[in-house]
Amino acid sequence: MALVAVAPATDLGRARPPSEVLQARISSLELDSALETLDLDGLPMSLQDVVRIAEALEFDSSVSSLSLADCRLGPGEVGRLVRALKEARTVKSLSLARNPVGALGAASLASAFAKEGSVALKSLKLEQCQLGLEGAQKLARGLEKNRVLKARPSLYFSLDSAHQVVSHVL
Repeated sequence: MALVAVAPATDLGRARPPSEVLQARISSLELDSALETLDLDGLPMSLQDVVRIAEALEFDSSVSSLSLADCRLGPGEVGRLVRALKEARTVKSLSLARNPVGALGAASLASAFAKEGSVALKSLKLEQCQLGLEGAQKLARGLEKNRVLKARPSLYFSLDSAHQVVSHVL
């Protein structure tokens, strides 16, 4: 049975602010080492929130699926998350869709992929992440050295030129 962190969006009919929902879900991650799926989609995060998530993943976690779509994560937040993914070998699926990751965030991801076995990801979603051609090229170069994602490609992002670059590598 998969354990999923879900903090109620309402409390006795009163809508909970996104910050309260986010903090409750991060607390679930910190307190429950059996948690397998963490969905934080649409909850705006600060670097401090990402640091809490990263530290929990590094310490003791069984999270295999992490969804951070539309959380306003920029290159700095993605860089910190990538460092955690190198330690958190359980995370197999990551969604960063609809975040302003940009070319710098793509470079952080690429550096993690470039070293074989440095991250355990099998699925990465990057739709609408403002990667640009430069970011896509960096990802492509990193993916060239990653046999896991090359063998079972599950990389998604919506930028025609980026898709062409990565498709050529895969």
